[in-house]
Amino acid sequence: MPMTIEQIRAQLKDVNRELVEARDAAVALAANAGADPAQRTAATERLNALKQRRDILKESLDDMTEAQSANLMAIRAEGDQIQKAAKAFKGAGDFFSCVAKASGVNPVVDPRLAEYMSIKSSASGQNITTDADGGYLIPPDYSDELVKHVQSESVLLPEVQHVPVSGNRLIVAEVDEESRKDTTVSIKGRNGGILSYWKGEAAEYTASQMKFKNSQTDLGKLTGLCYATEEMLEDLPAMAAIIDQGFSDEFAFKCDDAIISGTGTNMPTGILDAGNGSLVTIAKESGQAAASIMLNNILKMFNAMPAKHRSNAKWYINQDLEIALYQLLMNTGSTATEGLTVSNGLPIFVPAGGLASAPNGLLLGRPIVPIEQCSALGTKGDILFADMSQYRWIDKGGINGQTSIHVRFLYDETAFKFTYRAGGKPMWSNSIEAYKGTTKRSPFVALADRA
Repeated sequence: MPMTIEQIRAQLKDVNRELVEARDAAVALAANAGADPAQRTAATERLNALKQRRDILKESLDDMTEAQSANLMAIRAEGDQIQKAAKAFKGAGDFFSCVAKASGVNPVVDPRLAEYMSIKSSASGQNITTDADGGYLIPPDYSDELVKHVQSESVLLPEVQHVPVSGNRLIVAEVDEESRKDTTVSIKGRNGGILSYWKGEAAEYTASQMKFKNSQTDLGKLTGLCYATEEMLEDLPAMAAIIDQGFSDEFAFKCDDAIISGTGTNMPTGILDAGNGSLVTIAKESGQAAASIMLNNILKMFNAMPAKHRSNAKWYINQDLEIALYQLLMNTGSTATEGLTVSNGLPIFVPAGGLASAPNGLLLGRPIVPIEQCSALGTKGDILFADMSQYRWIDKGGINGQTSIHVRFLYDETAFKFTYRAGGKPMWSNSIEAYKGTTKRSPFVALADRA
């Protein structure tokens, strides 16, 4: 089986490391006057073999990357042709109406539709029909617009890292790190184990080696299906608006829900999923009332966020939690005035008050974002402190669409089917222990159940 680009790069990295070791060994033997000639010969042969292996791998990598670039350029050129033909339609409703007329009992094929399907067929190698029902591919103009609407309607999708893929998965080599401590033995240390050391004059250098691991993100499939009557097709502006708004709202909702609670099976791995090893869960306080929020909950969650990620982190909450947030105070003592003792407190929650960057208020200086996909009040995930830029989202193109009159032919309805192939998972595979102390930190922090 041919190797992938990622596999070739991994092997090339290993060969380069072995080359350094072989070169050092050959130099050491050459400098040793008493070395066995056979050993010198073997070292030289090993060095030459590794160089040859490296050159073969580099040549293969260059060929594959060049072929990939050429393929991408060809795909872009085909896409430009398709987009140009699609622009002949006034909008999604105009296209849908032409499809219905072309697929009816007495079909009338609009010249614009014929030209579009001719270009689409030659570009992708497909026939004018996409299935036995006589469906037509929906122009990318309209499906791409649906993607834009989904991202604008979504709360979380614009915040995460987006990576387009050409296959059905993304494999990324990542640094294997479990702790910020100076260790390479019991746990995987800082920078994956590559460390530096202070030394005295003429002291021997201490070697360390970086460890990597592969992280795989698979594509899932988000689907949508709706039916439009002939009457709706005749009312073109209403037709386009109904389909566009309905699916953009629904796809945006499901994408956000998957980012938080996805199971990883045929869908993204969510932040709260058991498969997310990077989630730090803050335990409730001793004697804490059910469904309540305490000052220490918030302080510990804030502390579990790595300092360099705090400036980008936000509080994502179930809206029912707002009532408890308004009651949060940091006790600063009491004051006696005219025989009365008044308890003093410093609010850590700043309510909404016109801040453009935080329209829903601030909590310890970071914006609050109410989102209905957060867990119910009192359960794990009703409040999250997260840097969403550390979540990787992959997709394959935009939203693909098909339409057919035959599924609901007896009801004078046309079926419109939409498919969005996407996946995602946190970029951190585990939380990381602090350099000093034992605190575990991560860009994803949740408060545990308070039942």
